[in-house]
Amino acid sequence: TRLGAAPDGFVADDDEIVLGRGRELFSRASEAVADWRMFDLSWVRLFERPAPVPGATVAFASRQLGLWTVHTCRVVYRVDEPDRFGFAYGTLRTHAVMGEERFLVRHDPHTDEVTFGIYKFSAPSTPAVRMMAGLTRHLQRRFSVEACAARRRPHGARGQPRSRAGARPAARCRLGPVRRGRAGHPRARPARR
Repeated sequence: TRLGAAPDGFVADDDEIVLGRGRELFSRASEAVADWRMFDLSWVRLFERPAPVPGATVAFASRQLGLWTVHTCRVVYRVDEPDRFGFAYGTLRTHAVMGEERFLVRHDPHTDEVTFGIYKFSAPSTPAVRMMAGLTRHLQRRFSVEACAARRRPHGARGQPRSRAGARPAARCRLGPVRRGRAGHPRARPARR
């Protein structure tokens, strides 16, 4: 996620929402990301909230179709700059998909605009998940939509999630551009962590 390009065989999503304006808002939004508050959703439970530093491991459960599943991830890098704050994690073996997900708050010093974005790339981790690819993609998109909306609410900002291109979503789970790795090959398998 640091380079912004999905590896071969992975599907990528890049979603962003405008939270509002100002350095104070940037600070509050950065604190919310550091506290993993984007996981404060009715169908997701975080087991603990470690400091998002490289090497930290986090586990969460998500409910789909009435069943709870546990997913584990490890923070792979942190961004802590004057106008950008966030981190990315890579999935571990117990996660339903292979890939990385980055959560990033940005402050544009020219416009004073503060945004929250989620960029991820993923591929199914098992044949069973591959058979349910449609449901898996729906749940990933649902998480992005709801996590972006949850970041907007506490700050009183208005607006809807948008893709990097600025397009407003036409439907609930259609936020940003979906891209595949080289030649769209869905079966390429990267090395596991």
